[in-house]
Amino acid sequence: MATVAVLAVAGLVIKAALPDGGGGHGPTPSPSVGSESSEPTESPSRSTEEPSPTHSPPPVESREKLIDAQPFALRAPAEPDVVGVDLDEPKVNDPDEFTTSEDELQLSEVSGGDWEFRTTTGISAGTTFEQCRQGLQGNALPSRIDAKDLSRQRTIRVGTVLCTETSEGNLAMLKVTRITPSAESDLPDVSTELTLWQNA
Repeated sequence: MATVAVLAVAGLVIKAALPDGGGGHGPTPSPSVGSESSEPTESPSRSTEEPSPTHSPPPVESREKLIDAQPFALRAPAEPDVVGVDLDEPKVNDPDEFTTSEDELQLSEVSGGDWEFRTTTGISAGTTFEQCRQGLQGNALPSRIDAKDLSRQRTIRVGTVLCTETSEGNLAMLKVTRITPSAESDLPDVSTELTLWQNA
């Protein structure tokens, strides 16, 4: 009897030491990573359309043209007359009219004759608004050019493009198309084409 009691007690101790009360089940295995079900992750789709290229607008004149290549004759006055030239109107005043601050150019047949630029005038490399403004700012002429210089086409010749800012703030361009001697003056007759842009 004593032996049976000892064995029974030993069995109870061993059973208590086993996990889950000694039911014979081993530790529950942790689920493997590969066994877990996972929803497929969709990567964001990339657009196959390329962005359309941007095109710059074509260049345009910076200012509105008030006059476009209008023939404008600068005829030499007879001695001893002086005439003013207003490029805003545009017109060449009569010899009996006084020159005023509105005039950009004065043609004088006194003491050998000359042109007097009443506003800063320069020679332009081309006939666009920007070229004309650059010629005025960076290639200015002296305020007077005498008759001999004009007749011999030293400074101003056929094809020369003259630019000036007028008394009203416009940009005027005179393209010289012809220079011919005058029978009544030391100054030559000069034919031009006048272009006027608004508010230089």
